[in-house]
Amino acid sequence: MKRKQYLISIAFLLVAVLATACGQGEEVTGDESVGETEENEVKEEVDKEEELAHGRETVEFERVADQLGDILEDQGDPEVWIRATFEEKGDEILIKGESNLVPDSRLFMTALAEEYIFNAQTYARTEKDGSFTAEMPRRDVHDIDVTIEVHFRPSGQNDDVQAVYGELGEELEGDYIYKSESRDGDIEQVVKTLATYRPVEGEDQQFETTKPEWNKPEDYGDLTIRMDVDVEKDDEFYYITVQSNLLENTRVQAKLDFPDYIATGFLNTESVCPDGSVEIRLPILKDLKPDQEAFLNLTVRPSSNSNLPSILEHYGEEGEHFEGELVDYINDQHVIRERLQLQ
Repeated sequence: MKRKQYLISIAFLLVAVLATACGQGEEVTGDESVGETEENEVKEEVDKEEELAHGRETVEFERVADQLGDILEDQGDPEVWIRATFEEKGDEILIKGESNLVPDSRLFMTALAEEYIFNAQTYARTEKDGSFTAEMPRRDVHDIDVTIEVHFRPSGQNDDVQAVYGELGEELEGDYIYKSESRDGDIEQVVKTLATYRPVEGEDQQFETTKPEWNKPEDYGDLTIRMDVDVEKDDEFYYITVQSNLLENTRVQAKLDFPDYIATGFLNTESVCPDGSVEIRLPILKDLKPDQEAFLNLTVRPSSNSNLPSILEHYGEEGEHFEGELVDYINDQHVIRERLQLQ
């Protein structure tokens, strides 16, 4: 009998132990959850005190878009763009630029001024993100317009870059594209942007390139030539703007003549832009009397003014393909000629 009671007691004891073990896995409710929260808050306070004790504190942050990724989004696209800023500093001009050109593309920077002949040029290679930096010598010229060109020429690139844009830029497109032609008739598409500024003695300036915007007319390249002329002036120059349908790179000559005055040097020639426009600057004859006449002559002569093979082929070596009311016949050649009397 005693042995039976002993076995029953052991069974009750086992049931109690199992019940206690299973109860440890059940959800904690009521006052136990409050106690756990208080423990966490105490732990956070201790962590902060330890950070401060080591001279450190928590830094808040938020996630932002990868700006470099935005720049690289169109890298390698055939519609190439280039932007550059310039800063005069001491004897140098510091150049910083960005582009969507592929890495290791070679860019050339050249400074030009109509009144001076000086050698100011440099080059740079693009980084992985298309950016570039360079330095250019700063010439001691003042109070004249200086233009800095930044250009990318595919024919001067390595094989990897040419594989993207073509050996002669055949794949390039967009507003930054200009046509360049050799005397042998090889046509290359180049990327170019420029900035024009006027240096001031004793003053450092900052300036930047601007995006070209071309509005190619519907009659672009027609043989019936059209020229719409606008002339502005200041104390030093006439600024002549011509909107035409002439082909890009056609050379247009502008010349001032004064019937009652003998003067030289009032002549300039410029190339037509991709949309048929051209801008030409001529100096003003400062001692011209109010009652003396001044005439502006605009001339297109295919056989002269360094016109390229494609221009000669399109308009004829002697201008024989020209049509329209602007055609004149001078020295056995057909030329385009517009004569305007300036007021």
